[in-house]
Amino acid sequence: MMEKVEVENSVSRKASSTAKNPSVCKEVMVAFSRAFKNHAIYPPDHVIRRNAVTEFEKRLSEVISKKDRFQVDVENDRLLHEGQVIYQSILQKGDIPNILFRDGIQWIAFESGIEGYEILRFLEILHRNRFVKEEAEGDIVTALWDAGLPHLHYEAVDVLWEAEPPAGVEKGRPGEYRASGVLKEPDAVPIPASEMPVQLEPLQDEENFAKTNQKAAPPEPIHSLADCPDTQEEVMSIAAPEIDRDLWRLTEAERNQLHEMVVQEENWNSIDDVLDVLVVILQEQQTKEDFSTILEFLVEEFRMTLEQLEFQLAADLLDKLHRMKNGYPEPDHWAPPLLDQFFHTISGTKVLNAFDECRSEPASLSDDQLKTVRRLLLQLHPRAVYPLGLMLPGTSDPRLRKLFVEIIGSLADIDPVRLEKLLEHPDDQLVRQMVFILGHLKHPDAVPLLARMLSHPSDSIRKQAMKAIISRGSGTLSKLFPLIEDPSPEIRRKILGLLARRRSSQAESLLLEYLSEGRFQIDEPLHVIACYHALGRCGSFQSIPFLRAVLLEKGWRSIIGLEKPYERQGAAMALLELKMEMAEEILQKAARSRFTSIRKAYERAFEAVR
Repeated sequence: MMEKVEVENSVSRKASSTAKNPSVCKEVMVAFSRAFKNHAIYPPDHVIRRNAVTEFEKRLSEVISKKDRFQVDVENDRLLHEGQVIYQSILQKGDIPNILFRDGIQWIAFESGIEGYEILRFLEILHRNRFVKEEAEGDIVTALWDAGLPHLHYEAVDVLWEAEPPAGVEKGRPGEYRASGVLKEPDAVPIPASEMPVQLEPLQDEENFAKTNQKAAPPEPIHSLADCPDTQEEVMSIAAPEIDRDLWRLTEAERNQLHEMVVQEENWNSIDDVLDVLVVILQEQQTKEDFSTILEFLVEEFRMTLEQLEFQLAADLLDKLHRMKNGYPEPDHWAPPLLDQFFHTISGTKVLNAFDECRSEPASLSDDQLKTVRRLLLQLHPRAVYPLGLMLPGTSDPRLRKLFVEIIGSLADIDPVRLEKLLEHPDDQLVRQMVFILGHLKHPDAVPLLARMLSHPSDSIRKQAMKAIISRGSGTLSKLFPLIEDPSPEIRRKILGLLARRRSSQAESLLLEYLSEGRFQIDEPLHVIACYHALGRCGSFQSIPFLRAVLLEKGWRSIIGLEKPYERQGAAMALLELKMEMAEEILQKAARSRFTSIRKAYERAFEAVR
């Protein structure tokens, strides 16, 4: 059986190990940060604020119970315990390390027995001194000294003090003073009689005090210095006639400044504090469920930033989350997919509809805001293409409309399929804008979408899609060829002109197959002749057998009324355009043919091309 001493030593070692565990200390600091941020956001009676403070008290008590004292060393952007980092700030200003370090706090310590009011008072001091204010009346060191919190100790250094230190502050090297939350018994130094403190009677214990003061009347309360008998002759009333009342009047500038301060306080927006809190909390989550819960809160807060035109806050938030996502070293960590889902969610219509207010008012955004909006939107998921596209028709500011087009193009180049729903929209103007964007994408999946637009009911959209496909160069003829029977004569002429531009085996094969089948949906003489003419411009000797048969064979069809003279004329024109010796021989036979229809086909073709 283990001896009692060994058991006690074992328990002591276990407690010490728990107290020194970095993860435990980090949990305390996370709870501390959460309590601090919620103290700044919510009113005193709010449940979130109360719960955050209670959680910090609980975590702190667990650590203090193991070692009676929990000391935290302060650096500019982090807090340490026994040399180990237990809190790393991601904010430049306004976070706990920065506040304490800025005012010279070197370390802060919580001792066993600390009470709730001390923690609340400490949080209040941090909140009031969160940011440096002009003409500030004090700092954290002064406020902590005045508060006199018995179980909270600290040490501060201020190299700017040149005069003698205030009471309770220890003097160190020249120009350096150490202020401590614990008063130390000074060394015995002779004090002049004139500076000796007034000797007070020792206090009686409660029982004797109650007996000796049973019949004593309670003292009158002192409401001001003027009520104190020892100072009545020295204190002068503000209302006294001999006082210059102009001393107490506010100037016009002071009144305006006071009014601005009141308005600023009334209109204070805490959304930036909320985002800071949520990001800090998110970083400390250890489970998927809690991580997902915080992200749900961030979705709503992100939407609110857009509604309030707080684009800088929104862009900064996405920057932090992208850095967080890229900061996980393990490739199979569960957090990055959840962050991807967050970006997918905020890129949907429900969230991005918050842009409606600013897009409907001309020039409502400054140029700097537009730059921030651009940085913000470029971080979204390609899913944002659809809601941003729907906003284009109602966007009156040309600068914002141009920006939306740019962002849609950038996101669609990642995933062109995101344009598919917009290409099916009933608004032809919107569809034309999407086809324009689609034509500038480099992604290979853009071509099939453009090919689908070649059958759109609108002539202008088909024409724009055709131009976009042509601009992509080779490999597009097969996709454009169906336009050879487009209802628009202009589009048909453009396609035939493209086919006839140069000698091309691909164009020749497409035209040979089309003409040999003879099932023309556009069965018009001019169209058929134009197709044969294009074959002669792009073809080769491979077309000669087909053209010879159309021109010379079955001359008897004209006798029984089955002749299509424009096909013979087209074949003759194609042979003339081939400019080959074999083609010339066939044309000479046509010119001497005994069938009138063949001779006339040659004559008409010769007249048309000369």
